[in-house]
Amino acid sequence: MTAKTEEADSADFEFVEKQLKAPFSPNKIKWRASNFNGNKSSALLYLDARDVMDRLDEVFGIGRWMTDYTDLETRCVCKLSVSFNGWGWTHKSDVGTQSTFEGEKGMYSDALKRAAVQFGVGRYLYDDDILENKSFAISNKRFTKEAGDEIYKLVELHCWLFFRLLQTLRNSSNTTLITRM
Repeated sequence: MTAKTEEADSADFEFVEKQLKAPFSPNKIKWRASNFNGNKSSALLYLDARDVMDRLDEVFGIGRWMTDYTDLETRCVCKLSVSFNGWGWTHKSDVGTQSTFEGEKGMYSDALKRAAVQFGVGRYLYDDDILENKSFAISNKRFTKEAGDEIYKLVELHCWLFFRLLQTLRNSSNTTLITRM
């Protein structure tokens, strides 16, 4: 491999990495209550598995990623494999557990989303600073409308700030960055 080819491959890889890690539109981000404390709770941000699949389709193409699941009693492992630019297949795996709402189906979705995080998809949603380490009002273990509105505004602000940062970086260099806003 020549130095020029290695440089091109490195640039391609960086481009793909940025596409995988790009923030999702705020209306794609969901949340649920966690760590209940009286009439307040922290929020966990997450994505729908279909949005993760869409991101993989956009970045690699419909035929260049695949999953393989292994059942482990009450859990499953998803091996997510991607192929890019003739480099062969790269694999990342993670485990999913049954969800409260969708049981076994939720387990497979959870495993896929967690494996995709290993490639950078939605990883930023684990940043506690997005929600400013706040607790939000709940009623019957669900966020109040006001709390849901506040969570959405914080998510929207974070996405807007990230988008502005990317624009600044793009304007300061000749590098093209892709965002999914």
